[in-house]
Amino acid sequence: MLTGKGKYKNNYVPQDNVSTSIDTLISNMVKKHFDQINLELNQRLSNIEELISKTNAKNILRRIDQDNSKLVSELKKDTKNLGS
Repeated sequence: MLTGKGKYKNNYVPQDNVSTSIDTLISNMVKKHFDQINLELNQRLSNIEELISKTNAKNILRRIDQDNSKLVSELKKDTKNLGS
């Protein structure tokens, strides 16, 4: 019936109209799915970037604390050496 073959020779939908509608439908479905996946990936990347930033900040603060502890320890030694 859709191709106009057999007894439907005079009663059919032109092939261009059928394929265009199906192509458009499939294209829209694929685009919608792609957009959804793209949004999800962007959100995941954003979450990863935020986690990395927080982790880097914690590591920097930990290093500062370690450096400060070393400085305090050295200052105490120097202070003791001044008194002797």
